[in-house]
Amino acid sequence: MFLILIELFIVGQAFCTSHYESKFWEEPPFSGVDFLIQAELLKQHGEVEQALDIYYMLFQWRDLEPKNWSAIFSALAEFSNCGDFPVETPWGRLLFALCESDKNFDTSIVILRDLNRNKIPVISSIADYWRGTLMFRHGFYDSAYSVFMCMLQTYPEIPVFNELLFRLGYIKLIEGEFGISDSFFAGALYSEDNEDLQWWSDEAYFFRTICLVKLGELDSARFVSSEISSESPYFTRISKIIDEYADSLSIDESKSIPRGIQADVLIQRGWRAMDRRRFSNALNLFENASEASDGVSQEAIIFSAEAAYNVQDYTKALKLYEMIDDTVFVDYAIWGKGWSLIRIRKFDEARSVLKTLAEKPFFRDHVKYAIANSYFLQRDYGTAEGLFEEYFEDCQFYCSRALYRMFLSQIFLREIDRAIATAHQYALKYPRSSSTVRLGLILSQKLYDYAMYEEILDVPLRIAEKFQNDASDSIVLYAEKAKYAMGVYDDLIEIFDGFLNMRPERQTARLLALEIGQQFEEIGREQDAIYLYTKARFLSTNSDSLWAKALLSLITINLKKNDTLSALDIFNELVEVEDYPWVPAAMLAFGRWHREIDGNIEKSVAVLSKIKDKYFGTTIADSAILEMAISYSKIEDYNKSVMLLNKRLSKINPENPLFINFTECLVNNLWSMGLGDSAASITLNMSMKNSDFACKILTYGCNESLDNGYISNACIMMREIEKLDCQNLTLSFLFRMAQAYAAFDSLKSDANRLLKTVIENSNDDILAEKARKFLLINSD
Repeated sequence: MFLILIELFIVGQAFCTSHYESKFWEEPPFSGVDFLIQAELLKQHGEVEQALDIYYMLFQWRDLEPKNWSAIFSALAEFSNCGDFPVETPWGRLLFALCESDKNFDTSIVILRDLNRNKIPVISSIADYWRGTLMFRHGFYDSAYSVFMCMLQTYPEIPVFNELLFRLGYIKLIEGEFGISDSFFAGALYSEDNEDLQWWSDEAYFFRTICLVKLGELDSARFVSSEISSESPYFTRISKIIDEYADSLSIDESKSIPRGIQADVLIQRGWRAMDRRRFSNALNLFENASEASDGVSQEAIIFSAEAAYNVQDYTKALKLYEMIDDTVFVDYAIWGKGWSLIRIRKFDEARSVLKTLAEKPFFRDHVKYAIANSYFLQRDYGTAEGLFEEYFEDCQFYCSRALYRMFLSQIFLREIDRAIATAHQYALKYPRSSSTVRLGLILSQKLYDYAMYEEILDVPLRIAEKFQNDASDSIVLYAEKAKYAMGVYDDLIEIFDGFLNMRPERQTARLLALEIGQQFEEIGREQDAIYLYTKARFLSTNSDSLWAKALLSLITINLKKNDTLSALDIFNELVEVEDYPWVPAAMLAFGRWHREIDGNIEKSVAVLSKIKDKYFGTTIADSAILEMAISYSKIEDYNKSVMLLNKRLSKINPENPLFINFTECLVNNLWSMGLGDSAASITLNMSMKNSDFACKILTYGCNESLDNGYISNACIMMREIEKLDCQNLTLSFLFRMAQAYAAFDSLKSDANRLLKTVIENSNDDILAEKARKFLLINSD
């Protein structure tokens, strides 16, 4: 990092063969640069002692043209051969110590310390300079710091004064004393004459910027960084760091930052990721920070643990918390360790760990809550309830959580009267908390389940009155259902009227109208369904999806009643403001009506064809194609039906819910055309494309095969059903397939297996008796 650039010395070398060579012999030197060039010429001609005399004279020179005095020292150290001076002379011992420093560091340091006592000031100062520099290079920063500080006091006029400040600044930087480090760097960069930069100037500006960023003085950091030369390698690196302290850098790019500060930069970024709840990203950053610090940064480790905990990798979090031994972090690590143990359900061990913090004032309240919570998570609700109750009496933190979990414990213990009292207490203490209405909803559900209808009209309903949200709507609905259960209401429709009276502006009222309307339609109460659909229609805003759904429901039910005039009138209203998907869905209803009620297949196909052409590729268009195929099947035009289905079936994703409907229709057509083998083949082929619907497709195929006398095909498909381990097969179906298996000698044992399943699981005595008789016959 600290390569010394011998600027003046190289300049001198360049001039050695120029026109200046003769000039130096003809007239005396008149500047510091001239003397440096002459010294180099003397050295090249073997007159090393005379060259050193010039260096000694320049050490006291007042002309500031030699802009970097440390070049003299570096020239001696880096470019002189050890044999240039007899080893018994001070210069020889100095050069020997420097040349041997890599091989025998300790010997070099001893020699340089002895030379410190030399009477020649230049040798003494150079010896100290290199002793400090060698210690610095080998990582003995405390010793280097002492040597450099002593030099500043002993040689206040030394030409490398600023360089020593730079080195001192770096030592304090890596020790984390950024304020002191910044002061040293500022002193190093100060120059009354504002001469050209030193060899280390860009590096000093770079590190001073780092100090200012670490101190939070970003504006000052930006100003200082602007002094770095655009040609310097530090120029691009500092722009990466100072931009929100490297927040926009990738992990790979951050490796271009000096290793000494990588960990801190990554930790800063990790904190920001944690603030944004990007825990996986934070974990990656903290783990990279730990790696950059060679695993010694306790800060990186504990925040890695926090991030791991938040991504629910509790085993990793526990391992990381156990690595913390720094006194600053150890209590927090114990706290994290305790919670990690709770999350991996090692409850006894967790409580044992947490209790070690119980007497520490900062953690006392937190530990009491955590231990109570551990019993709750362990589902020991009796112990949890008692501990939460005790904790709540004198809580400092988590008060609302403790009361809420005490309520839940009482609910799980079926202590309903106590739960009602706790709910009332919670609502009084936290009247506007979102948890209050959630608590009210849970209580309403339980009270309804336990037929405690009157209680629903007390605490839960009073809680709901203070809120306007979905949870509070549900509480009001439970109250209305309770009134019906109590006999206050005589008809289900009064539930809706009661809710509407209390919550006329809520979307739930419209959803409820549509839901109850659909129930009435299914049980044949069509007039009541129309009343509710109409309510939903006029409670909604035009072009609103619920408004469109209400209109579609009205169109469908009016068509069912054969009231086409009302249906068309509503359809025209829908067309004015809505298109996809409601308009084609309404057209689909008209297409079905023409086929099923009107009996006009041609008109049905015409309407459905319009949907297919205009909305081709959509689910509605595919539904129209299916309905057209059914219409053609109705008039026994199976060829057209099969052609439509085949053309589109190859394009439909097997995961599409319509896939099985297309397949069933196609297979049904093939059976009707007398093509049983083709029907079976397609059934098997389609079952392989859609695993979710395979059981349904194959079961349908088995039944169709048996109905049409293709027993062997049914057995082949049944084999596939058994391979898939299909569930929810009816016992009557299994009995039927047992009879099919029994038709083949090779499958008699399989038939018996199915018969035994029917006998063991059947509640139908008639079916079980049939299976027993058939088993007896088939076993002979």
